[in-house]
Amino acid sequence: MTAPHGPSQQECIRASLREANVTPADIRIAELHGTGTALGDPIEVGALRAVMKHRDTPIFKTSAKSNLAHAEANAGMAGLLKCVLMLRHGVTPPNVHFKSLNPHLDLTGYPVYLCDDMCEIGTNSGYAGVSSFGFGGTNARADIWAKAVHGPRKVQPVDFDKLQAVGVRCPTCLGWMDFRSGSMLPSELPEQSAQGRERARCIRDEFDSYNSCSLCYKGSYQFGKPPSEGPLPQARVCIKGTWDGFSNFEEMKFEAGAFHHHVRLGETRMERFYLALEENDELAVFPSHTSGGMDVRVLGPRQFEAGHHFVIDCRDDQIPEGTLIHITAWTESRHLDRKVAWKVEPEEGGSTELQAFQHSYQVIGSLTQARMIPMKPIRGVRNVFEYSTRIGLAGQETFQFARDHDWSQGIYPARDLALSGKVPVRGPDHLGAGNFFAVRGQQGERLALRLEVSDAHVTISASCHSSGTVTWHSIEGRRRRRLSVAGTWAEGYVMKQDGKNPDRYTAQVTVSPASCSEEFQILIDEDPKRAFYPEVSTFLSAGALVCGPDACGGLNRFVIEGSPGSIFEICLDLKSANKWETVTWHKVPTDSLQMPLALQTPALLPLDYAE
Repeated sequence: MTAPHGPSQQECIRASLREANVTPADIRIAELHGTGTALGDPIEVGALRAVMKHRDTPIFKTSAKSNLAHAEANAGMAGLLKCVLMLRHGVTPPNVHFKSLNPHLDLTGYPVYLCDDMCEIGTNSGYAGVSSFGFGGTNARADIWAKAVHGPRKVQPVDFDKLQAVGVRCPTCLGWMDFRSGSMLPSELPEQSAQGRERARCIRDEFDSYNSCSLCYKGSYQFGKPPSEGPLPQARVCIKGTWDGFSNFEEMKFEAGAFHHHVRLGETRMERFYLALEENDELAVFPSHTSGGMDVRVLGPRQFEAGHHFVIDCRDDQIPEGTLIHITAWTESRHLDRKVAWKVEPEEGGSTELQAFQHSYQVIGSLTQARMIPMKPIRGVRNVFEYSTRIGLAGQETFQFARDHDWSQGIYPARDLALSGKVPVRGPDHLGAGNFFAVRGQQGERLALRLEVSDAHVTISASCHSSGTVTWHSIEGRRRRRLSVAGTWAEGYVMKQDGKNPDRYTAQVTVSPASCSEEFQILIDEDPKRAFYPEVSTFLSAGALVCGPDACGGLNRFVIEGSPGSIFEICLDLKSANKWETVTWHKVPTDSLQMPLALQTPALLPLDYAE
C-alpha cells in the first residue's frame, strides 16, 4: 500500500514543469528522495527518466540524505535548501558513502550523472528540481531557478547603461518596439550615446495605450517625438521571388513616387519575394516577421534574414493561376517607414497567360535517403512529374515533396505515414517536417510516383504491383483548414467555421469537474508541430502575443480559469489586426446554450476522413 507509484510521480513532475513553464531539458540538477532502498530509488529514477530522458546534456542527481541523514518530516525542506545552495555555487557536492549502483536502476540511454565527486554544472544559472515522494505518497515537487553568486561561475553585475534597448513585438505590425515607450526600433539602431541606454522620450496623450508601436499609434504626443527610419538611399530597387525560383533579380519600375512590378500567379496560388537595392542581399528590404503579410512592418535596407519573405497567398480567395499581381513599394512621409503591398491587376477578358518559368519538384524520404532527388517532368504536360524506384528491405517507403529545392515549399500529408488516399494533401509550406506519405509492397517491386499541381490542386499517386494505386488530393480554399482545440481535456474538439466571418473559428469547451482550469493550444490537423500558442503562457484572454502555426510552442499554453463545469467559447481569428486577439475566449452563460452540452462541439473524428 505504501509502495511508490511511478506514473503518479511522472504526472507530478510534468505538472510542476508545466506550471513553471520549464522544459525537462532545462533542469540541470535533480535532488532525489535517495534513501538507498531497493524499491523506492529505482521507481523515482525511472519516473525522472521517463520525463527527462530527451536532453542534450546530462542531468546531475544528488541526495541530501547522504550529506545530512534522513530528516524525516524535514527531508523535503533539506532537499530544497540544498538545491538553492548548489545553484548559488554552480556545483553539486558528492553523494557520500556512494559505493555501488543499485542493480535495479535502468540508466541505459539516459544522460545522467550520479555524483560521486564535486561536479561543476557548467552554467552560471539554471534550474534544479526536488520531489517529495516518500512514505506519505506522491506529495509535492518544486522546480527552482537561481544564478551562481559564489565560485568560478559567479555572475557579474549587469551594467544596464550598456544595454541599448529592450524590445518587444508590436501586436499590430509585429515589428520591434521599445517595451516602455512603445517607440518603434529602426531597422538599424543608432550609435549608443555617452548617456548610456536608450531612454523613453515620448509621452502619448494621457489616456492612450502604449501597447502598439509608434508607427501603428495614430494619436498625438504630449512630449517628444518618436524615432523614424533613415531615408532610402538613391539606388535601383530590385525584386526576387518564387515565380522564377529565386533565380534572378528584376528591377522595379519607379513611377508616381513608388516602385512597381507585375508578376503572374503560379500553379500553387502562392508567391514569396523580397526586395534589395542594387541586387545586394546586404541591402535587402523584407518583412520583420516570417508571416510576411501586408500588415507586417518592413525592415531595411539591411542584411537579409533567411525566411523573411513577403507572402502573396491567394489560396483562401481561390484566385486562379495566371492572375496578374501588381506589387508596389514606397516610403511613407511621416516616419519614413517602408511599405510593400500587392493587389490583383484586372485584365480585360481575364487572365490569358501563365508563368513562363518551369518549376521543378523534388521527392524526399526513405527512398532517397532523405535527400532531395529531382522528379522527371512529363513532356508536353504542364506541372506533372514522375519518379520511379524500387521498394526496399523494409517493405515500406515514405516520401514527401519540395518545390524548387526549397524546404519551405514542402508538400506533405495531413498526418504522418498516410497510407490511405482519404488523408488530404497539405502545402506547399514550411510546416510539413516529419509528415510523410507511405506505401507498402514487396521488396524489389517497382514503385512509381506521380505529382500534378494545377491551380493549387495537388494530386499525388503511388503505384506498385501488390498495393495497386493510391491517390491523394489536396483541398482548396478555406476548406483546407482543419483546426482543433487540444489540451488538458481527455480529447480534442474540432473548431467550427463562423458562417459570417470565414476566417473565424470557434469551439465550446467545459472546465473539468476535477479542475478549476484548463490549458490548451490550437492545432492544425491535430498536429502539435503545427500549433497556435501564446508567446508566454497566459491566464488572460488576449493576454499575450499569439505565435504560430509552428513547432515551437513547447509548454506555452493558453489557460482558462473557471468553476468546474463552466462552459467557455474559444475563438481563433486568423485575420485579427491585433495579434494578441488572434485567440480569445469568454464564458458562455448557461441560458444562452441552444442545445445540450454534449452536442455543443463535436469531439475529434479520426483524421482518416473523406472530404
